[in-house]
Amino acid sequence: MKAGQQLQDRPGFGRVTGGFLAGTMVFTAEGAMPVEYLAPGDRVVTRSGLLPLVSVSSRRLASAALIRIRAATQAPTVPSRDLFLCPDQLVLLRDWRAQILFGQTVAAVAAARLVDGEYVVREKRRDAWFFSPAFETEAVIFAEGQEVGLTASRTLSLTAPCR
Repeated sequence: MKAGQQLQDRPGFGRVTGGFLAGTMVFTAEGAMPVEYLAPGDRVVTRSGLLPLVSVSSRRLASAALIRIRAATQAPTVPSRDLFLCPDQLVLLRDWRAQILFGQTVAAVAAARLVDGEYVVREKRRDAWFFSPAFETEAVIFAEGQEVGLTASRTLSLTAPCR
């Protein structure tokens, strides 16, 4: 699949290698916006400033295994609401966790590695819509206020379930 290609409504089981559950609020030049309303050309707030989206791919899964990062787990307002991510979605840590767990001041970590059974948990979802925004370069965006890393022209894989 090429970057920029829209996926059709294809229910089934598929591995989503990143992206966000419908309803996730992403910071844009116009303010916080649900990820499903994003479109190519929209300017998204990134750690490096505003970047235009190249594409937004979408995929509906009959069943998905997710990581739920509960609201205010990372800081008093981060994430601002519960954030649902695929297990391999990169989350940026810039606090004591990065230092203690990885010996660094900043660490990009797969969401699954943060599971503690209380504040960050595994959860199954049925009939889940995922949206994957893509830029021409790697970027760190703010989803529900949480810093989340995206690779360049990230698209959804169509081959196996989010696990």
